[in-house]
Amino acid sequence: MNSTRHISREHSPILIAERNPRIAALLEKSFLGRGFPVHTATNGYEAADVLSRQGPALVVLDPDLPYLFALLEAGEGILMVTVPVILHPLSAYEQASAVPAADTVYKDADPEHLLEAVESALSGQATREVQQ
Repeated sequence: MNSTRHISREHSPILIAERNPRIAALLEKSFLGRGFPVHTATNGYEAADVLSRQGPALVVLDPDLPYLFALLEAGEGILMVTVPVILHPLSAYEQASAVPAADTVYKDADPEHLLEAVESALSGQATREVQQ
């Protein structure tokens, strides 16, 4: 029998790893409005620190994040194994082949698609945890 578990938003912190502070602020406001705790990082070193200290439930990742390698090194064995990643590129032309992802949502003025992808990824993560 497959049972599912609902995600508790207040216990599902989101790491927004975004190079553009304006976009990060918009996403932070949107996620806080949905009841998610939020951590932001503007480069891979900051994101690696948040990943190791805060243990986010999910990472929203700008694939053009400066010093991305630092996050990837810190997240080896964690990202996409226990922490889903949603890529958030500007366009399809931004390549992030080294980054495994649960989904890709392109940047636009309305963060609704990204919020839906995050909720879907977190629900899927909870289902996998229950089935194990």
